[in-house]
Amino acid sequence: SMGLGVKNVVNNDDELAAVVKELYQGYHGWDFTFGGLIAEKFIVGPEFTSFVVGSYNLPEEIIIYQPVERVFNKKLPEHEKFLSYDRLWEMYENEKPVGEANDGSYEDFYNYHKPPKELEEAICQLSRDAFCAVDGTGYSRIDIRMDKETGKLYVLEVNAQCGLSEDENYTSIGAMIRLGKHRFSHMLAAIMENALSSRIKTKKVPAAVHNK
Repeated sequence: SMGLGVKNVVNNDDELAAVVKELYQGYHGWDFTFGGLIAEKFIVGPEFTSFVVGSYNLPEEIIIYQPVERVFNKKLPEHEKFLSYDRLWEMYENEKPVGEANDGSYEDFYNYHKPPKELEEAICQLSRDAFCAVDGTGYSRIDIRMDKETGKLYVLEVNAQCGLSEDENYTSIGAMIRLGKHRFSHMLAAIMENALSSRIKTKKVPAAVHNK
């Protein structure tokens, strides 16, 4: 999320030009532009995330763990209900914490909950489809938002380098473990088993050599 802030949600060409100019200037020595910049529609609505383990060529064996909804603080306006870098990592260089009190404390930026039951199946199916669409192997976290007006689900990202931790203060994986009553050790075992299985299936067996 580095380089992503609330001002990245723009409404006109002037705001867009200002954000692009700032991104080209970099951030604390980081260059955001070497791979190009991506502009996408901001989806107003709830945000979900899921975690999958498996391989795209064996979709029926893909494991999908308990998806979660990231419920943002109600005090935030709709265009600020996403993971901006400052608030996510509590840097507060350009943005303020949510509900800051006189004693320096502040309210939670967001909390994790189970998605509405009627959405879980659709979230899981979209997660599987997205993982397979990018020829996913190993594991990935799938980030999804739902347009609150149409109810349509959109994939934001298939993150193949997501953080793995049972501490939900650092990664949503911890919330999936808690809400789904999973064990982190079992999740890691599934990842390793998938890696070993994939390695065995792709390893070439040397041809037999017969001496005359």
